[in-house]
Amino acid sequence: MEDLRTIIRNLGKRFRELKTVKGFTQSNEVKQFNEFVKSNFKGFNYKVSAGQGRFATIPWIAIFDPKLSKGAQEGVYVDYLYSFERKYVFLCIQLGAAQFKSISEDNINKIKKNVVSILGKNVPFNNEIKLVEEKGKATNSNLEAAKKYEDVVLYSIKYDLDDLPSNKEMMDDLSYFVSLLEKITKEKLDEIFRNNSNIISEEDESYNVEITNPQIDLNTIYYGVPGTGKSYQVKQLIKTNNISDEDVFRSTLHPEYSYSDFVGQVLPDAIDNKPTYKYQPGIFTKALERALKVDEPVLLILEEMSRANVAAVFGDIFQLLDRDQAGKSDYGIDNDLIYNHLDEEAQNALKGKKIILPENLYIIGTVNTSDQNVFPMDNAFKRRFSWKYVSIETPDDENNPELTIKVGKVNQVTEYPVKWSELLFKLNEFIVNRDKGLGLTEDKQLGPYFIKFNDTNDVKTNDELIKNKLLQYLWDDVQNSMAAFGNANITLFDKSIHSFSELYECYDKQQIFSNEFLGKDYLDLLNQEADNHEE
Repeated sequence: MEDLRTIIRNLGKRFRELKTVKGFTQSNEVKQFNEFVKSNFKGFNYKVSAGQGRFATIPWIAIFDPKLSKGAQEGVYVDYLYSFERKYVFLCIQLGAAQFKSISEDNINKIKKNVVSILGKNVPFNNEIKLVEEKGKATNSNLEAAKKYEDVVLYSIKYDLDDLPSNKEMMDDLSYFVSLLEKITKEKLDEIFRNNSNIISEEDESYNVEITNPQIDLNTIYYGVPGTGKSYQVKQLIKTNNISDEDVFRSTLHPEYSYSDFVGQVLPDAIDNKPTYKYQPGIFTKALERALKVDEPVLLILEEMSRANVAAVFGDIFQLLDRDQAGKSDYGIDNDLIYNHLDEEAQNALKGKKIILPENLYIIGTVNTSDQNVFPMDNAFKRRFSWKYVSIETPDDENNPELTIKVGKVNQVTEYPVKWSELLFKLNEFIVNRDKGLGLTEDKQLGPYFIKFNDTNDVKTNDELIKNKLLQYLWDDVQNSMAAFGNANITLFDKSIHSFSELYECYDKQQIFSNEFLGKDYLDLLNQEADNHEE
C-alpha cells in the first residue's frame, strides 16, 4: 500500500496531466487513496473529485466523518485542495459551500467564527488560502470557482507538490486535522447554523427544498396541455444548470411500465455458458447509484408520468419522496436488491443498509393534462412534488409559420393567410369559451409546439402538417367531447361534415371550420390581414 506522501504526489501529477475526467474514478491513484482511508481512518468516508464532464478548476480529495457530513455539500470535513496551477496542495478543514446559499455574508462569517471557536484558538495554522497564484492565466470562472473554496476554509497547511515534507510529517498533520473534527458534534453544528442563518428553520416541512442549484426543485412535475414544450423546459433546465449527460437518467412511462422497469429485477443470465440469474438495475437504481457517488446534481427524468400507474411504478420508493431540509429522504426503506447491487462507494455513502434519496438526486416529471384520466394520481403522491404549469403562450417568431384558412364552399372559396399563433389563439379561446364556444375544459387546449414546423416558409408544406397532425386531434379529442361535456349547440367544424374522412377530404377544397368558430369579427380580421398581406 502506498504511503500518504506518495498518494498526494501521484494525484498531483495525475491532475497536471489529466485532459479528461472520463475513467478517472477507476484510476490507480483513486484506488490508492480509498485503500489508504479505509486502513487508517476506519468509519470515515472519502471522495476524490476531478470535475464532472470538464476537468475541475480546483480538484480535491476529502475525508468525511459521517457524523458531521455525508458529502462535500454540507457539514465540516478535512480535504486536500490542489491549486489551479497544480504547484501546491492545501490540507484544509472546511465547511460545505452549499450550506451557505441565501445566507448573508455577515452570517457566513459568524458561522465560520463559531466553528473556529470550537476547534480552538490555538490551532497553529493559517485560515487564509490562495488557490490561484497566477491570476493572468485564469478566467473569471476559474477565479470564482477558486474563491468559493477559499471562502469556506477554516484552517489550511500549504505544501509544495515538488518538495513535499516527509510522510511522517504529512501523516501527523492529517491526523491532527482529523482529531480537530472530534471536537465538533452534529448538534453543535446545527445550532450554529440555526442561530446564524436566515434560511434554516426547524419548522419548515417543505417537500421541495432547493439545494445545490437554486434553479432546480427536488421533486418537480412540469404539466400542461399537449404541445406546450414541457420536455423543452426540462431540456433548458439541464442546459441552464450545466448538467452533463452522465448525470441525466431518462425514461418514458407507458401503461405497461412497472416497478420492475423502474427499480430493477432479477433476470436469467449466463456466465461461462452456465445459466444463472442476475439483478438488472432499472433507471431509478442507476440514477441513485450515480447520485451517491458524485456531488453534482443528478436528474432522474420521467416523461409522460400520467400514462402509467405511478403508485405501482414507485412502490416502496414512494416512502423516499418525503425529504428533510437538507434534501435527503426523511425515512429510509429496506430493499436488499437495490442495496446489494450498489458498489462499495455508493453503499458507504448510505451510512447503513437503509435506502434513501441523497440531496443531489432530483426527480423531474412531465404530465399532459389531457392524459390525467388515464391513470389518475392520488393526492398523497401529488403533494410530494412541486407542480410547475407550462402555459399555452403562443410563439412570436419561433415555430410560427404562415398558414391558410379557407372560407366558403364550391366555387366561392377564399384563402386567407394566417399565422400559426393566430389560429392557435383562436382555437384555444373557442375550446374553453362557455358562451360563444365549446365550453370544454382547459386540458383540451393546445400548446404552441403541438406541431413542430420545419424551418421553411413554404405555406403548402405547413398546411399539410395542419392536415395530417392537427385535424385528427381536433376531431377525436375536441369535437367528439361535445356530446358529454360541451355546448351541444355549437360546433368547431362545419355542420355539413359528418365524419373524419369527410373532414380530411374537404380540408384542401373548402371551408372546414364552422361559422361560429370563424365569427364575423374574425372574418373581418382575416380580410384586413389579407389586404395588408397583398400591400
